[in-house]
Amino acid sequence: MSPEGRKHRVVPRARRTLLPLLAVLVLVLAFAAGLELRTSPKILASSESVKSAPPSKVDSSRRVGCLGYIEPQNGVLAVMANYFEGRPQRVVDLKVREGDEVRVGQLLAILDGREQLQAAVHLADARVELARARLAQVKAGASASDIAAQKAAVTQIQAALENARSEYQRFSALRKQTDVSAAELDARRLAVQTDEQRLQEAQHRLESISEVRPTDIDVAQSELNVAAAEAGRARLNLKSALVYAPAAGRVVKIIAYPGEELGPQGLLELGKTGSMYVKAEVYETDIARVHAGQQATITSDLFPGQLSGVVETVGTAIAKADVLPLDPVSFADARVFKVWIRLKDGARVASLIHGKVNVVIQP
Repeated sequence: MSPEGRKHRVVPRARRTLLPLLAVLVLVLAFAAGLELRTSPKILASSESVKSAPPSKVDSSRRVGCLGYIEPQNGVLAVMANYFEGRPQRVVDLKVREGDEVRVGQLLAILDGREQLQAAVHLADARVELARARLAQVKAGASASDIAAQKAAVTQIQAALENARSEYQRFSALRKQTDVSAAELDARRLAVQTDEQRLQEAQHRLESISEVRPTDIDVAQSELNVAAAEAGRARLNLKSALVYAPAAGRVVKIIAYPGEELGPQGLLELGKTGSMYVKAEVYETDIARVHAGQQATITSDLFPGQLSGVVETVGTAIAKADVLPLDPVSFADARVFKVWIRLKDGARVASLIHGKVNVVIQP
C-alpha cells in the first residue's frame, strides 16, 4: 500500500479515538455547571425570585396589595376619668349603651364620690356669699345710728375731760397753800391725761366709721376672690365624678359597667363612625408607589362583596406591622408605613371596627 493510502486510513482512526474523549469532557463540564447552579446563592436567589415573581400583567399594573383594618375617623377615642383622693372611682350610673350616638358634653356616667363633692360645692358657695356681703358692708360704711352714738361718746368724754382739768387746776392752787398733798395733785393730773387719751381714741373711731377706706375695700375684695376660687375648685372636683363626652360619635365599646371600678382602659370607647377609614399597612418596598388620591379596593370575610375608597393620607413614619397574615412568624419583623384610606360607603362597616381587611391600591 502506498504511503498516501496509509495516511488516509490513519486519519479516521484518530477521529474515532477523540470522539469519546470529547463526549466525556462535555459531560464533566455540564455536571460542574449544574453543581454551580445548585450551590451559588446568587443564582438560587435569582431562581426563586423568578419563581415567585408575579405575572407580567401585575408588574405592568403596578398595583399594591397589603393588609389593613377598619377604624372610624381619627381612630377610637378612649374616654377616661380622674382619680378621686388617689384612688380609681367606681361607676354608679351609666347613661349610655353600646351603639348610642352622643354629642359633645353629653353626660356619660356618674361615679362614686359625687355626694361628697356636691356638699363641698355648697359650702364653697356659702363662703362666697358671706365674702360678698362683707364687701358690701365695707363699701357702705357705718350706719347713721353708729355714727350718732360715737359722736355722743366723744361729747361725753370731752365733758369729763373739762371736769378733770378744772379739778386739776383747783388742786394746783391748793397745793401752793399746802392744803393738799403732792399725791392728790398727781392723781388729778393722771385723770386729765386719761381723759385726753380717751377723747383722742373716740375721735379717731368717729373718723374711721365716718369714711370708707380703700384699704378696707381691697381686703374685703381679696377675701371674696379667695372664696370664689375655692368654689371654682370645688366645682372642678365635682366634674371628676361626672364623665362627659369629649367629642361627638358612637359608643363603640363599654369597658366599665355600674359597680365596676375604672381601670387604665377608661370608661368606654367613642368613634366618629359617620366617616369610616381603612388603615392600610404598606410594606416599605411598595410605599414609593402609593400617594394621595389613588383608588383602593377593600375585601374581607367580614362583609360580602367589596368596598372602594380613596387614599387620603400616607404616613411618614415606619413601624412594625400590627395586622399579620396567616403565618405571623415569617412577617414578625415586617416594616410598614400606615396609609389612611377613606371609604366611600363606610356605613356598611361602621360596626366592624378593628376588622381585618385586604387592600389593593390601584396605580
